Amino acid sequence: VFAKKLSGVSFSVEKPLGMVLEDLGKGIGCKIGQVNADGNSAKGGLSAGMIIAEVNGFGCMEAQFDDILDQIQQAASPLSLKCLRVDEIEEKQPQTQQTKAETVTVSVLTPEGESVEFEANTGDVLREVLLENNVDVYDWYGKGMNCGGSGTCLTCLVELDDDGCGQRTEYENKRLKNKPANWRLACQSIIEGPTSVKTKPQTRK
Repeated sequence: VFAKKLSGVSFSVEKPLGMVLEDLGKGIGCKIGQVNADGNSAKGGLSAGMIIAEVNGFGCMEAQFDDILDQIQQAASPLSLKCLRVDEIEEKQPQTQQTKAETVTVSVLTPEGESVEFEANTGDVLREVLLENNVDVYDWYGKGMNCGGSGTCLTCLVELDDDGCGQRTEYENKRLKNKPANWRLACQSIIEGPTSVKTKPQTRK
């Protein structure tokens, strides 16, 4: 037996955020889908499942998801976020054991034909681990115009040759509807297993 209640929490988070955002349904509202364990959001206390109520005073509960992402992209760092956290009060309910992260291999092929391999943990955001391993994610435009991993600029395009990062999110399906099915946003891709990546597919002939 359990009940749920919502509690409000305020956060100040530096960019890049290091989290994947999702709408609440039908393109409205915003919630945190995934959080990079080593990213600024996790360090600031944010966690998956939280509903974002405000971004720098901008109300998000009834706003369009794309408008919320625009607010995040345009805002200076640090961001002031107000979130709603779902607290579950359980009676005689055993805790679910969390799945332990596994170490997997990420194989990268650059447009120049260079191959790179490194290890990452399942649950990591692909963009973050690529940058941590000095992989050049952005083309010339993205280097100056990227959003820092919030998902709004669409400049961290990658081509995935397998299902190592699962399937596209609904947000990716919407924003990349005119791109090949295996093109993804690195900032929205969560590593689930061994992954083969081609960076900057938009620059390939």
